[in-house]
Amino acid sequence: MWPVFSSFPGPPRLLPAPLILLGYYESGRLTFPRADQSFEKAFLHWDEYLFRPGFLHFVKGNLPGWFDAILEFSYLQCYVIVPSGVAVLYLARQRALTDQYWSIVLPAVFAAYGLTPLFPAQPPRKLPQDLMSVLQPSLLRRFNLWIHDHASIQVNTFPSGHVAGAVAASLALMRPLPIAGACYLVIAVGIALGSIRGRYHYSVDAVIGAVVALGAYLCSVLF
Repeated sequence: MWPVFSSFPGPPRLLPAPLILLGYYESGRLTFPRADQSFEKAFLHWDEYLFRPGFLHFVKGNLPGWFDAILEFSYLQCYVIVPSGVAVLYLARQRALTDQYWSIVLPAVFAAYGLTPLFPAQPPRKLPQDLMSVLQPSLLRRFNLWIHDHASIQVNTFPSGHVAGAVAASLALMRPLPIAGACYLVIAVGIALGSIRGRYHYSVDAVIGAVVALGAYLCSVLF
């Protein structure tokens, strides 16, 4: 798969990574949240359903500071987890498997960004009616918010492309490098929980993002 990238023996195998950013920003250009906030209301309803009865506590409750720091740091990894998976394959002398890696990660991410315009919504942290976390703005949180304010497309991605990419990367590593894959899966779970706790995403974004990644992995393995 992806033979156009196979002809490059070295670092150019990272070439698919910029395509993810292209898909992300293009999805933002095609997504226009509705004035009646119908999708936001539906997503908030799913938040309460998926996390009942612990939703209020998880999102707005005072959790230990170290736990919030771990979740914010975990969420920060969403920007590097996909390309770092290629680096892991190189370090493990498994660079021949990078094509298979991308054949799992790219469909998962592009499926998430391709669906986003069909479910136009604002991210939960921008909604006045959302049960926003009352976290003290730690340095990590301020940094994550700065990235969102200056480099994001300012709309919600459904499913979450970050979660889809992170889970897909962990599954792609699981067979050739089980330990690395397991470690990446733990990070992916942290990214998902951090996105919900920090209100960067609705819970349904993270759940469906993981499902999309699993679907991309199964398609790669079975077909």
